[in-house]
Amino acid sequence: SLDAQSSGYVQISDEPEFAFSSFTFAAWIRSTQDNVGGSHDRILDRSDGNGRMIIAKDPNNKFYFAVDPGDGINGMEAVYSSTNLNEDTWNHCVITFGSNGTGRLYINGVAETLGGDSNSLGNDGTSFDFAFNDLSNVSGSIWIGADNANQEFNGLIDELIMWDSALTSAEVTALYNSGSSLYPLIDSGNYVSSSNVVAFYGFDGNKGASADAIDASGNDFTGTRISTFIGTQGENAEIANTDY
Repeated sequence: SLDAQSSGYVQISDEPEFAFSSFTFAAWIRSTQDNVGGSHDRILDRSDGNGRMIIAKDPNNKFYFAVDPGDGINGMEAVYSSTNLNEDTWNHCVITFGSNGTGRLYINGVAETLGGDSNSLGNDGTSFDFAFNDLSNVSGSIWIGADNANQEFNGLIDELIMWDSALTSAEVTALYNSGSSLYPLIDSGNYVSSSNVVAFYGFDGNKGASADAIDASGNDFTGTRISTFIGTQGENAEIANTDY
């Protein structure tokens, strides 16, 4: 897993394939301390100075998703989970964003009841409905575990995956697989979106992805590793077993 606790982070260069209309993000997250600094500790950050995407643990320890579409019309919209990302607990965290601007946040296979500005929330309590319909204007490098070396995530990040489609609720539940996690590059049961995987960073050799910031999807979007990787026994290692 990626240890983002000691200024550890990964930079992934901008690619045309990251101009998302629909989008899903998934990762196993383990916070190692409560957020006491009042910042949004970055799990993932992307910005070119105009548009921006932020996936983070917010100052109240919630799973947080915010987007400024960079279209010159709409401003930033943000939502957050009702469940805390508790200290020293592995959580499977997923965000889906559809081409109609709607989506959900999931923790451990369950759609979260969301908080945020009322204009950003859907009518059912577990969905958001942003004013913009795609993320294609959000560009720039993708940072995992930090905001360009700032606001580092205090914890571990494992099995980070991005798709160019919005997974269904049934797919998210299948992917979580009662805590065992499916291999995302092969369809299985209700999960049928393996062909939509854009990038897959395992960080630890688990399920075919190496401990370096290598993209196991076959698209070769390897990131620049600027961090320490921790194995199941807590040792620093180039190759380690999965942590969750």
